[in-house]
Amino acid sequence: AAVGNDFTTFRALRQQESKDNFTHVVEQEIATYADAAAATAAFQNAFKAVDQCNNVSVHRPTDNAGTTWQFQVQPGDPASANWHNTELTNNNADGWGCSHGARVKNNVIYAARVCQRGDTGPAVPTILDRIGNSIPA
Repeated sequence: AAVGNDFTTFRALRQQESKDNFTHVVEQEIATYADAAAATAAFQNAFKAVDQCNNVSVHRPTDNAGTTWQFQVQPGDPASANWHNTELTNNNADGWGCSHGARVKNNVIYAARVCQRGDTGPAVPTILDRIGNSIPA
């Protein structure tokens, strides 16, 4: 939904140890568009308000645990968006978090998310760099 409906192809991959028991989650998504202008417009529309989420806590009552997440948005630019969310228990970080990143290059929007206990930050830029290196300029 975030990237609109004008894409020509969309692929997503989620990997974790098992369906019900996991300590790591890695997701990758790619959406291609008819041209670079369409991809850039979709990217800017999808992420235009991400900065408004910085330091916002969101309670998610729909899951069994009633999880609360605090968001930290890192600096981006017109071709990238980066943020981290930390799971809170009793308003304190419990060690579980997710790093997210999205970029646009040529006619492609691509994104990655890594969730685990501890530092998730370095993995996302590495994944995005590898994907981006295979997209022609």
